[in-house]
Amino acid sequence: MKELGRYLVLLLILGIITISGCKKNDGINIPLENEINEFIWEGMRTYYYWVSEVPDLADGRFTTFDELHTFLNEYSTPESLFADFKVEKDRFSFLVDDYNKLDNALQGISNSFGYEFRLVKIGESKRIFGYVQYVISESPAENVGLKRGDLFDAVDGIDLTEDNFEELLFGRDSYTLSMGEFVSREEGLERNGTSISISAVELTENPVYLTKTFDLNGVKAGYLVYNQFVRTRHSELNEAIGLLKSEGVSELILDLRYNPGGSIATAQALGSMLYSNGTSDVVFGEYFFNDLLTSAFSANGNDPNFYFLDELPIYDGMNNSPVGSEEINRLNLSRIFILTSSGTASASELLLVGLRPYLPVTVIGTTTVGKNVGSVTLYDSSVKRYTEKKDLNPNHKYAIQPIISQLANSVGFTEYNNGIEPDVEISELDFLGEIEPLGSESEPLLQEALSIISGTGRISNRISLNMERVYDSKEYRPFLYRSLLDPIKIDPDTTLK
Repeated sequence: MKELGRYLVLLLILGIITISGCKKNDGINIPLENEINEFIWEGMRTYYYWVSEVPDLADGRFTTFDELHTFLNEYSTPESLFADFKVEKDRFSFLVDDYNKLDNALQGISNSFGYEFRLVKIGESKRIFGYVQYVISESPAENVGLKRGDLFDAVDGIDLTEDNFEELLFGRDSYTLSMGEFVSREEGLERNGTSISISAVELTENPVYLTKTFDLNGVKAGYLVYNQFVRTRHSELNEAIGLLKSEGVSELILDLRYNPGGSIATAQALGSMLYSNGTSDVVFGEYFFNDLLTSAFSANGNDPNFYFLDELPIYDGMNNSPVGSEEINRLNLSRIFILTSSGTASASELLLVGLRPYLPVTVIGTTTVGKNVGSVTLYDSSVKRYTEKKDLNPNHKYAIQPIISQLANSVGFTEYNNGIEPDVEISELDFLGEIEPLGSESEPLLQEALSIISGTGRISNRISLNMERVYDSKEYRPFLYRSLLDPIKIDPDTTLK
């Protein structure tokens, strides 16, 4: 089990689960009203990391299927049942009613305007405004002239507030933004009379946003903006690292400010590109599961560790196994600089902590999200192959994404649930109204890393504007933060009861 891309699907034959020795097809007097509820119950009781803390998921909780059906029928919606199964500390498990949209998003495909933004609070009021973090090339946003740093505080003429921003900015095909200039924390923006109308289209975003090289008195420093860990885009990532390698970089600044995570296989891949000695006999990290999955792993001789890679797996769509491989482009680094924000999460954080036992890592930015747990997509399959998109129930498109593991690096460090604090703290919120393009040598976070590499010392500290972040646009697509694990391997003949 050294490479997640090679893991087989976990096949759980839950169709023969027994309750008090009775099979599902034995006499049942109380019919099940919503089969989605049973799918959620079965999936959560098997995979959920905190299952031992949920009494209604415990073995022996129901002695007959009539008792189980009575319980499940009390919930009028799958959403209410799922919410009751989640423990209070679980920030990341979620339920979707259309797995096709989820699967597309995990490949970087979404209905999008082509820009990401952050919403910021104005003083002590409920008024908020947004600033553009980045714009996707050849997108509707780029076509209408939106650019990084642009500010807006109204949609279709309605002022943005903490109560209405979700309705105004998400789930829509078009809208008009009212633009402005930053005045102060208390006053927010002053409108400049510019309005920008924009319509969404289906976009496939290349997670490799920008690659650039700087010559610092003979020292070559590479800069890579990487915005999502997408296993179907491994070739593009490998090509970007290969370009930096061909230009002779000996230093690397990896910008993960807008990267909410994604595939652990891609974290392994990128880690193997950045740590030149990272091969398949070197541990990258370790899983911790609930008792049921831990027992299944142990019974089948599986290794809870996962490793760096010898070669790069290439995936086609949502297939669980790679369709080929490439030689990994490896940089010969003695240290690395990683730029972070409060939107840096999941696989981004795993990469950071996974590299630390092997390379000095300097973190510049703000504290990360703190997602030290992994999840997997579960589908409702007629043969209960929950992690495999086969033989799906035709009656609905619900899928669940439960947290199924806690993650540690090779030395057992797993305590980053409160986020990873920066070594050098710099916030974009202190530069509103003068945010520089990504890749600009005067962009504050990049400038800080370049100054350390060049030996010129710290740049002048900025006086904080004390702006309060409200929301990042990628948070509306929570699976980007929350989907970390690729399918894991347990013998297909294993029956978990």
